[in-house]
Amino acid sequence: MRVLVLGSGALKIGEAGEFDYSGSQAIKALKEEGIEVWLINPNIATIQTSPGLADRIFLLPVTPRFATRVIELGEPDGILLSFGGQTALNCGLALHRQGVLRRHRVRVLGTPISAVEATEDRELFARTLRSIDVRVPHSGAAHLLSDHDAHRLHARRPRIRDRPERGRAETHGRGGVHYVAPGADRGGPDGLEGARVRGGARRGRQLRHRV
Repeated sequence: MRVLVLGSGALKIGEAGEFDYSGSQAIKALKEEGIEVWLINPNIATIQTSPGLADRIFLLPVTPRFATRVIELGEPDGILLSFGGQTALNCGLALHRQGVLRRHRVRVLGTPISAVEATEDRELFARTLRSIDVRVPHSGAAHLLSDHDAHRLHARRPRIRDRPERGRAETHGRGGVHYVAPGADRGGPDGLEGARVRGGARRGRQLRHRV
């Protein structure tokens, strides 16, 4: 059996070390079971790309284009998407939507595609939570300023504007104050409880808070 592992790709110093560690442990576990492991990861400064860990290492960008070429070359039985962070998830979703995995009969191991899609898509995630009776705040995706204004009319304060590519959320408080609130979407339906905030002020007016 052969399994392809998608690494985290190019990283800045000190970023995403947890994916290197978890991916390395996954490779070791697969090897202990006698499974051949192929790895795509262009970052030579990781444990994953150390000689002798994976059976074959491809120092290529973790993108659908290069992943497709590796799949065509090796015809792996399975693929792991959960050990390379956002880069690997994006690549895996693209391979699925382009039909590459289906064409080459590559099975997604671990977290299924349906679960990845449900957590990556904010609207689908909210619908999924509501379907199992989990209370969530009013939410909606805004692609235009007019969309944002429409959602704002229905939202109770504090409002959260989530930007997942930055890994944080922003909220609108009273008086138009902008808040930077990492993890703010973990709050209750009507607000954020138990959060510690700090911020700056000018002329007695609070300008910016950070949770």
